[in-house]
Amino acid sequence: MNFDILQLLRDYNVEHCASGHKHVQAGWIGVRCPFCTGNPGWHLGWNISGGFWHCWRCGWHPLHATVAAILSVPERATTHILANYKLR
Repeated sequence: MNFDILQLLRDYNVEHCASGHKHVQAGWIGVRCPFCTGNPGWHLGWNISGGFWHCWRCGWHPLHATVAAILSVPERATTHILANYKLR
């Protein structure tokens, strides 16, 4: 299942970089990784066509846990939040 993560990031005022930014490859949306220790950097990416998160430093992360960490909300709240951004 895929989501409009770009709109979610905009709505929740999460700093992000779109494809074309020097730290983001085509087909990805980049955010600062909340899971990396030390320098969070722009390592975490959302693969637009695949619908998954991957950090170039610490690897794959599950959808709900990642959204919860990025938005600073409880993981249980992400099901309702993501339902509003589901692509049809």
